[in-house]
Amino acid sequence: MSRKILLFIFFSLSINLVYGQTGTIRGRITDAIEEGVIGANVVIEGTQIGGSTDIDGNFNIFNVNPGTYNISISYIGYKPKVIEGVVVYSGKITTLNSVLEEDASLLEDIVIEATRETFSEISVISEIRLSQVVAVGVSGEQIAKTQDSDGAAVLKRLPGISLFDERFIMVRGLGERYNAVLLNGALTPSTEVDVKSFSFDVIPSSVIDRMLVLKSGAPSLPGEYAGGIIQIFTKNAPDENFTNISISGGVRLKTTFATLQKYEGGSTDWLGFDDGTRRLPGNFPTNSQLEGNRALGAEAARQLSSTWLPKSFNAAPDFKISLGLGRRFRIGEAKIGNLTSISYGNSRQFLKIKRDRYASFDPNEQRITDFLFDYNDEQSNQTVRIGAIHNWSMTLGNSKIEFRNLFNQLGSTQTTFRQGVNRSNSAEVQNYSLYYENRSIYSGQLAGQHSLGSSSSIDWIAGYSYTNRQEPDFRRIRTQRSIGSEDPFTVPFVVNNLSFQQNGRFFSNLNEHAITFGVNFEKKFRYRGSEDSPIVLKLGTYLEKKNRDFKSRILTLATADPSRSEVNIDFAFDPTNIAPNLFYLFDGTTPDYIYNASNSLNAGYVSINIPFSEKWNLTTGVRVEYNDQRLETEAIELNSNPPSPVRVKNQITSFFPSLNLTFNMSDKMLLRAAYGGSINRPEFRELSPFLYYDFNADFLVQGDPKLKTPKIYNADLRWEYYPTPAETITIGVFYKRFENPIEIAPIDPNSPTPLMQFFNADQANSYGVELEIRKSLGSILPALDNVSLVANASYIYNRVRLPSRFENQVPNRPMMNQSPYLINTGFYYNNKSGKLQASVLYNVFGRRLYYAGDVKANPFDGNYPPAYEMPRNTIDLSLSFGIWSFLELKLGVNDLLNARYRFVQDSNRDGKITDIDDDLISYRRGQLFSTSLKISL
Repeated sequence: MSRKILLFIFFSLSINLVYGQTGTIRGRITDAIEEGVIGANVVIEGTQIGGSTDIDGNFNIFNVNPGTYNISISYIGYKPKVIEGVVVYSGKITTLNSVLEEDASLLEDIVIEATRETFSEISVISEIRLSQVVAVGVSGEQIAKTQDSDGAAVLKRLPGISLFDERFIMVRGLGERYNAVLLNGALTPSTEVDVKSFSFDVIPSSVIDRMLVLKSGAPSLPGEYAGGIIQIFTKNAPDENFTNISISGGVRLKTTFATLQKYEGGSTDWLGFDDGTRRLPGNFPTNSQLEGNRALGAEAARQLSSTWLPKSFNAAPDFKISLGLGRRFRIGEAKIGNLTSISYGNSRQFLKIKRDRYASFDPNEQRITDFLFDYNDEQSNQTVRIGAIHNWSMTLGNSKIEFRNLFNQLGSTQTTFRQGVNRSNSAEVQNYSLYYENRSIYSGQLAGQHSLGSSSSIDWIAGYSYTNRQEPDFRRIRTQRSIGSEDPFTVPFVVNNLSFQQNGRFFSNLNEHAITFGVNFEKKFRYRGSEDSPIVLKLGTYLEKKNRDFKSRILTLATADPSRSEVNIDFAFDPTNIAPNLFYLFDGTTPDYIYNASNSLNAGYVSINIPFSEKWNLTTGVRVEYNDQRLETEAIELNSNPPSPVRVKNQITSFFPSLNLTFNMSDKMLLRAAYGGSINRPEFRELSPFLYYDFNADFLVQGDPKLKTPKIYNADLRWEYYPTPAETITIGVFYKRFENPIEIAPIDPNSPTPLMQFFNADQANSYGVELEIRKSLGSILPALDNVSLVANASYIYNRVRLPSRFENQVPNRPMMNQSPYLINTGFYYNNKSGKLQASVLYNVFGRRLYYAGDVKANPFDGNYPPAYEMPRNTIDLSLSFGIWSFLELKLGVNDLLNARYRFVQDSNRDGKITDIDDDLISYRRGQLFSTSLKISL
């Protein structure tokens, strides 16, 4: 498949390269005070070939045949002008700058307004072309052609991008930890507790103006990245007043109308948050009060819900409704714009998940000889999301002020019924997990842009963000009986102790506040012959202060009577049996379950852009970041003498030089080279010794306070070809060197429940090639004039060097989550009237390491060999009808192939997946058939 796609891309490229060379007319139209004239018409006389000036007065006329022409320039309020004898040469750029004279007789009562268009495909391609860094992007216009509902689904269409866990993204095959995310120019908070990541599913696609992924660095950009810097721009001031309502529904095979299980909650679950039903009561005893006090433990157990088993319900179709409002008006001389979008969604999904884990492998016979467990999970999921965006903009003279607000509330329940065999204790099991999570995310920004004459400008941004994540009363129980027995299942109880797996209750609450401020100054220096391409000097600073507090408690319903270590399930959870001499709450919370953390970032930069000629352009500079990262917990640091609590204090000053060089080979073709250094700071969770039990994976996860901060060195080389303003073909190569990259692996190979811990590898090297094509197929076959192709492919070779204690892992392996290849392809149809649109989208990624193998003395002693996520082909379909001018109908199918998700253990640890290797996890999500109706009022 990948070979055919590469051949097709090169075939298309060859066709474009044999096109005859044409020229380009480029320039800037200004008025008497050297301000750019917005919207002026620049046309070749006697033809319809021309263009209009942008917000800075610049224009481009592409694909002009060689020759001598007269150029007509006109604009309301100015005297028309004709410039004669403009010569255009093959493959060259003709620069034409001109000044228009005001026509006083036409100026009365004329008001001209214009804004820079950023939503369209042409504008995004233009932004990528003019960028000083290696970049890819997707426009709001292209997003509207798909059924993608959120930012995560949108991003996976881009070159070198893949999706993980349906909400995190990987850039160039690198895990989510290696990406920086900017929302309207400000860094976003991490939405997860366990990993450094941003959950892109919190951004509704309907509010996205455009998304860019910058793959090389610049002094004005954050220094913490390796895969890419993702820029999300939400819609702001509308071009005209509008009101629209969108209603959509979805049916997922084997989920909708089926009987599912749910975690019984409170009255506000449908709004995406818990009303307090699941939370610990305000007068609940503290950890120290419960210690050794069974009577108080029994009283505490009676304060909590006695429901440990799920309830049944019939799954309704998925539902989503959104309201969009846009308004423009004036207050005196100020132009005001407002954009508001509110959405509500409720979706459900049922999964049948097969889970296996092997216990021993015979290297002589090359086969698995025993399993730790063999489980079949029935998992019911329900997600409620409320999203709101409320943006204001004001333009007054040469200044623009914007106030942006984004809020997202997400509540998700997950109920799991697990059946199977656990051979570590020779039992058939029926286990239950009742999980609820709610997240609240707010991001507010006040930003300003100010023109200080024709050659200087300043912009600034002040932001505040808040994240709250709660896991209120995560309940899990285990029931068992002897293998082959017909006896009823009983509940095993621990005696006066903690259990992660048996009759457990877990509560957590995370709060994170971040304040940011940044200011940038730009100065243009024009010298003789460079009026159209001045030297640009940029200076800036960025400050960020982040604080997090995390509190959690783990409780076990234990027994004081050893004779009752296994009892009937009805008896076990009968509230009348809660008593000091029977069942009571044992509090297993230790100091590491609570931590406080902070991060202070102070950055400054200077950069200069030097256009040496019409062909060569250099941008270089340096960014300096001082980062102070701290974490405190009362947990005792391992091997400390004398014993002392964990105190992390990472104070690092980093210098990030960067260089971006562009060579304009012609008006359609350029070559771009880039180099820069970056960093990858550990996340708070990765530094905390907090121990968390993951029921689904049956893992314990723990951080390491001694983690080092990885450094990365990045180099890029890319050739870019733009046949037309709406088309592009690019081929790029890149290299990355990692020092001390962070990974995760089991560190206790003989435990039935592995302890996964973060660690630093020594070094890694990554080499890659990327190809992208955006092309109208009408230039190849006229009958396909309404069809366009967006295709991209990436191949990455990555190898990591591990510390000596991991020497028996699979040798010569890639870093965790590093895919060797990624392919995305989309065919888009849009008829001339724009009332009928259709798309077919394809995506696949190469096998990637899910987790590294265990630490072991002998290659086959451990129970946890490396596990890989296997390639999976997906196809999505979308069809949109414009029924009337105010009504649009959209139909779609997501995951048409319904291919299996497979995570496979490399049983013989040879770095290959063959028939002798066993599936660790296997399931199908089911096709989703959706329809939406958009009404414009």
